[in-house]
Amino acid sequence: MKTENEILKKAVQALMAQTGLKIKYKNSKTAEYEVEITVPERSESKPARYDTEIKRTFSNAKFGDVMIQAKRASEPYLLAAKYITQPQAEKLRELGICFLDTAGNAYLNAPDLYVFISGKKAEVETEKPISIFRPAGIKLLLAFLTKPGFENADYRTIARETGVTRTTVGRMLFELEKSGYLTKRGNRERFLTGKPELIKRWVFYYSEELRVKLSPVDTIRLNSPVAGGKTLTSPNRKPSGAAKRAARF
Repeated sequence: MKTENEILKKAVQALMAQTGLKIKYKNSKTAEYEVEITVPERSESKPARYDTEIKRTFSNAKFGDVMIQAKRASEPYLLAAKYITQPQAEKLRELGICFLDTAGNAYLNAPDLYVFISGKKAEVETEKPISIFRPAGIKLLLAFLTKPGFENADYRTIARETGVTRTTVGRMLFELEKSGYLTKRGNRERFLTGKPELIKRWVFYYSEELRVKLSPVDTIRLNSPVAGGKTLTSPNRKPSGAAKRAARF
């Protein structure tokens, strides 16, 4: 409960700092918390009250659970999470589900109150990168981003093509789903989401984590607007087989 309370506290502080709204919260009998939001300029208006649920991590796999909770809530439902990606924010708004996160992203829709903020980045650069942005994960992501549908291959095929173990493949797919970059459809079909953001982060962590470990002429080119057509090159030695492949999005 302590972690959930910290998430809600940070999310509330971030939103108040950006909007000037007055926000109070307390424990609730019908939900984890009750959040009350007042627009200062309209103090005569009735405050907006929300039954609020906290998610430490919010992945695309949790949309179904959130929709069920929203229907069951006795008051309008509010999701509070550590971070909501921009694609997730758009989808939550389309579903009419209000949310806020610790980065300052939010969607609120009530009489005399409308807020939609998305695209603000979580404070990830100062934290230890999650495993999908460690060397094995970076190699795996390169294959997923350059081979459409490859994330649906069986673990053995993915492991053989990328040079990582099957255990690592399973762990990385789990991490991608938990981070909101992989969605399941049915029991088997998987597909990547939020690709522009994922490519940006891949470029950053490739430079930090993997580039120094590759043979000096290993080259990967990212021909996409978000990657800026970057060519990452280290000269003077023979390229490895994997690095000869150009990555074009």
